[in-house]
Amino acid sequence: MAHRSMTNEIRTRRTRGIVLAGAHAWDGQALDGVLPRCLLPVALTPLICYVLRWLREAGVVETTVCANSASRCARRFLTDGSDFGVVLDYFEDWVPRGPAGCVHDAALGTDADLFVVTEGAVIPPFPLRELLQTHLRNNATLTVVLTHEADQPAGAPDLQPAGVYVFDRRALGYIPKMSYQDIKEILLPKLRQSGEAVVPYITGRPPVRVSGLDSYLAVNEYMVHEICRTREAVPGYRRMGESLVHESAHVCPDARLIGPNLIGPRTHIASEVTLVGPTAIGGGCRVDRGALVNRCVLWDGVVVGSGSMAFCVILPSGANIAAGRHVSHTLVVPARQPEDRAAEGPGASAGSPKAADTCATCDCEQTPPIVQIPAPSDRP
Repeated sequence: MAHRSMTNEIRTRRTRGIVLAGAHAWDGQALDGVLPRCLLPVALTPLICYVLRWLREAGVVETTVCANSASRCARRFLTDGSDFGVVLDYFEDWVPRGPAGCVHDAALGTDADLFVVTEGAVIPPFPLRELLQTHLRNNATLTVVLTHEADQPAGAPDLQPAGVYVFDRRALGYIPKMSYQDIKEILLPKLRQSGEAVVPYITGRPPVRVSGLDSYLAVNEYMVHEICRTREAVPGYRRMGESLVHESAHVCPDARLIGPNLIGPRTHIASEVTLVGPTAIGGGCRVDRGALVNRCVLWDGVVVGSGSMAFCVILPSGANIAAGRHVSHTLVVPARQPEDRAAEGPGASAGSPKAADTCATCDCEQTPPIVQIPAPSDRP
């Protein structure tokens, strides 16, 4: 009975999502200049879409995306959110105001009384409804998701914030209208000193977080594995061993797919190719005869030349590997200028690849032309 009452209370509270999609640069690493972090493709899906799906599944369909330089690119790709089953608006933070300042400024013009705040570079693995129940049950002003972090320095707290919070509207009154305002360093101490209820929500499954190049590869591997191991049918995809291949993609009969691989729309895997998973290959890609691709991330419109080898490589759109070249543990930077690539958003391609090698074991002679990013319904 108590559970039913709490569920009804969640339904009656007007709840809004706020996604903090602005991010600090990764020590000048090139991937930040290729595409805003919230739009990085993870298992063929832009990273921010996982957060939007998590919110939507709990009934939170109205969300504000807060960003700085990434805001306009995100707006062009996500538009009003209708393609993703949500209603989106955008707040551009150019000051900067910091995480708490962004929450204040984005929330102030809405009529919501609960705000689910999450970083744009995390994929929460726990149920949002359970988090909201904890918040309401404790009449909290702010609920902080905490997780056990491994490999902490000596003396560091075992529990660390996971980048996900629930704000009651009354928390906004503790955030000044001007100046930089952090959640962890400024707002939380102020709420505690004022006697407001700050409640922990401890999860044994930390959010999957993209914080750099190594973690970007690791998160892709994790999500490809999770998607491919599901027993449910994935619309638009067929199973080939442990892999999922889009129905419009072509895989030559003698190509070897080892482990979980995710192969996107209209991609061509040529004869004698070996794919070792977890690997994600986007739409309109081409992997030529005899190439080896091992635990890599290929965005849309990438060409891997014949006889080449790639191991733990990130290939953004427009960044190709020449025939016979061996590449490992690196980001292959596109030839185009970063500002041109970022302006187009995910799925942008730098033109059509040359025809693929003729396959010895089937009648496919060339790859279909590169396409723009598929509609959300084409994604797993």
